[in-house]
Amino acid sequence: MNATAGAVKSSSAESNARTHGIDPEIVAGRPLVGENFPALDEGFVMTGSTDVGDMSWKTPLSMLTTSCWVTAASAHTWGIVATGATSIGHKGMMHAAKIMALAAIDLYTDPEQLQKAQDEFEKAVAAHPYQSPLPVGLEPPRYHNPVRGVD
Repeated sequence: MNATAGAVKSSSAESNARTHGIDPEIVAGRPLVGENFPALDEGFVMTGSTDVGDMSWKTPLSMLTTSCWVTAASAHTWGIVATGATSIGHKGMMHAAKIMALAAIDLYTDPEQLQKAQDEFEKAVAAHPYQSPLPVGLEPPRYHNPVRGVD
C-alpha cells in the first residue's frame, strides 16, 4: 500500500503564532515545518527520557517526531504545554497518528515487510542481548492506597 500522510497545513493565524514572543532573527527562515522527510537518523540513538527504552529490546520499535509547537520554543516549558491545546499542537499530533496508522496498515498488508522488520530486530538483539540493570528477583515497592485498599 505505502500510503503517505501528506503535509501539515498551517493557517495564517498559526503562521503568526509561530513567532509570537520569539526574536524574529532566530525564527527567520525556520517556519513551522509541515513537510514530511525521509528518516535521516537511521541507527542514531536519540537521547532523552522515554517509556520505550526497555520495550525496544522486546519488539521492533520505530519513533517519529512531528511539529507540535512553534519554532525555537524550548521543550519542557509552559509554552509547549500551552501549544498542545492549540490547532498547531492538534495538527501535529493528528499527523503523527496518521503516520502510525498508515505504517501499521503497510505492515499488515505486506507480510514480507513485517518479516523483514522482525528479522532485522532478531539479528540486532542476538548480537547485543539485553541485560537488565536490575537484580534478578527485585520487586517494586508496594504502597497501601487508602482509596483502593490493600494492593
